[in-house]
Amino acid sequence: MSEESVDLGFLETPEHEWRLHRCYFPSKVGGKPAWLDPKNLPTTKMLECKNCCKPMIFLLQLYAPVDEHEHCFHRSIVVFCCKNGNCYSQQEHQTVQAFSCTLPRNNLFYPFDPPDYESGKAAQSCTNPKKLCNLCGAAGNKTCAKCKAVNYCGRDHQVLDWKNHKPVCGQETNLDDKENDNTILFPEKEIVIESEEELGNSEELQQNDGKCNGHVSQSSSSTSYSATELEEAVGKQSEDKTFTKFKWKIANYPDQVVRFHPGGKPLWCSAKGQIKSDDVPNCPCGAKRKFEFQIMPQLLSYLNVESTIDQATIDWATVAVYACSQNCQPVTDDLCAYIPCFAWRQNFLI
Repeated sequence: MSEESVDLGFLETPEHEWRLHRCYFPSKVGGKPAWLDPKNLPTTKMLECKNCCKPMIFLLQLYAPVDEHEHCFHRSIVVFCCKNGNCYSQQEHQTVQAFSCTLPRNNLFYPFDPPDYESGKAAQSCTNPKKLCNLCGAAGNKTCAKCKAVNYCGRDHQVLDWKNHKPVCGQETNLDDKENDNTILFPEKEIVIESEEELGNSEELQQNDGKCNGHVSQSSSSTSYSATELEEAVGKQSEDKTFTKFKWKIANYPDQVVRFHPGGKPLWCSAKGQIKSDDVPNCPCGAKRKFEFQIMPQLLSYLNVESTIDQATIDWATVAVYACSQNCQPVTDDLCAYIPCFAWRQNFLI
């Protein structure tokens, strides 16, 4: 990934499931998080929605090493979001949380040399040193009181998982290898990164404009909206010059779900609901945060989010993620290895 240009993320189904295992340093959407540091995980409190106080669910992660810093030889940014649609109907921006994690090349969890990306052997020998929630894959500090064999991040997910866990609770079986059929997780896909090519002429824009509008209109729901409903939802953003620029920039690549541009500026969907760089809170270490990447509304159409125009649902025009400009590290090894980033959710409903 280059700081001089914008890189785009597209969703693909990996040829092998093991390619999304943490030891292959994946960029991905959905499923359970592939923790870069599998031991010093975020606490349950860190992964709570600040509105409803319910556990957030893993949304996506990007593998984004920084060559200039030895301790950033491996670097991953993980993003979680609330699944309570009512939280998105408010003008709050804390329904999405992001965290960065870095590791030097010499570390406790991975070999010095990269894995063979054509073989699944690395995944077979790469185990998790920490118990994880059976439902969501976050730190599992709570244990099933009956079988003592399955862990959870808290009571909420233990209750949600009981229907699946009850038939096998107490049985002598490898519960860690059991397929956990739950609908709380988002569908899992690989994020493939490609460089952006600028749109060359207005004729090509006009040819792609219909396709572009189609993807934007689908972003708030897995179903299509009527023109009247969409106009009400986006507040007549077709008249917004910022929205026009947004459509122009994505017209050639309407399937992009991520725009990666560290040190650059977000591509805002509207003139309203933006945040100035000076208003972004500093990192807990005291350093300024810089823009890293943004999550596009097109991703919503892949998440199986069902809704109607008048129903509260997971929604965003874009989510801009800002990370520490100094790529700071935890002070000691026994602390959480995941440094809070800042995620700003720009709404369609403004």
